[in-house]
Amino acid sequence: MRSRSRGRAPALRPGRIPPESPWLGHPFVWNPAVPTAPDFTIDVIVYGLLVIGLFGILWVYYDRRDRALYDADRRKVTFHCIRCDHLYTQPAGTETADCPKCGHHNVRLKF
Repeated sequence: MRSRSRGRAPALRPGRIPPESPWLGHPFVWNPAVPTAPDFTIDVIVYGLLVIGLFGILWVYYDRRDRALYDADRRKVTFHCIRCDHLYTQPAGTETADCPKCGHHNVRLKF
């Protein structure tokens, strides 16, 4: 069986340098036939930024969640009993409360 390319010049694929070219071994000409080491610099930078972004998002989420969960426990109103001189606290939003020692009804301290 005969070859179809007999008598014709060999077809070059795009991006290929002809074997008789003076540029074939030049270090500044990219030749796809010569294998090069893969460059992962951009991949590592993008991966690092994604990991840092993920940690940042998780940090903000858990910080806001913890603040909402424990804010009610942290915010207290202070009371002073005028009868037994006892200091005590109640949850936020309480304007009057009974003293746990003597039961006297007191108003909150205002600073």
